[in-house]
Order: sequence, then C-alpha cells, then structure tokens
Amino acid sequence: MVETIPLSQRRLDVIIVAFFLINLLFVSYFIDTEQLVIANPAHFTYPIWPPGPVIDAVHWWGYNFDPLLIARPVFFKVTIWLDNLLYGPFYLIAIYAYILQEWTPIKFRFSLSSDEAEPRIVIHEFSCCG
Repeated sequence: MVETIPLSQRRLDVIIVAFFLINLLFVSYFIDTEQLVIANPAHFTYPIWPPGPVIDAVHWWGYNFDPLLIARPVFFKVTIWLDNLLYGPFYLIAIYAYILQEWTPIKFRFSLSSDEAEPRIVIHEFSCCG
C-alpha cells in the first residue's frame, strides 16, 4: 500500500486546494450566481442569493474595471453556467482528491476536459456572431 503524505507537507497541493476552495466558495456561488440572477445590472431588485454586499461589489468592479461583467453577452452567460454546473462540483471532487491523494487520473482528465469548453465557446461567439 502506498503511504499517504499529510497535506501539510505537500505545499503545492495546499495551494491547489486553496485555489479550489476560493473558486468553490466565492467565485462559483457568489460572483457567478449574481451574473445569472440579475439580467440587467442597471435595473434590478436584490435577490435572496447572493447577498447584497456581494452584488454591490460585483457591480462596482464591473462598472469600474470590467465592462464585460456588466454587458453580459451570451457567451459570457454560457461560461458562467458552466462554472456553476460543472466547475462547482469539480472543485468539491478535486478538493477531496487532493486532500486524500486519490483519483489522480480522474483529477487530470476532468480538469483537461472542463478547461477546453470555455475557450471553444468564446471562439465560436466571436467567429460567428461578430
């Protein structure tokens, strides 16, 4: 049987798990959910989720630094749906796999296949829809 090295001794894995945790807890289900529940950032009522301060922060960031966040084109919404439906569960599985050092081939294959989807959507949107 292969000896398991504690997570505290695997510095790269700690960084990867922290990245997945931030994306799972903050990006996928706070920031991205705001993009899905608010169609028009100029005229909206605050939904139950995400919390109002998160919505205000996302809108502030969009108006000041990232106009694509406010414009919400179709390809952008599709990538947000992918983030919520595919990446969120992937982050859970990956966190489990990295902490327990299991499923290495699954981690690698799933990560590669999910990373191919978003660039293809963006390329398609700009090639056919201008």
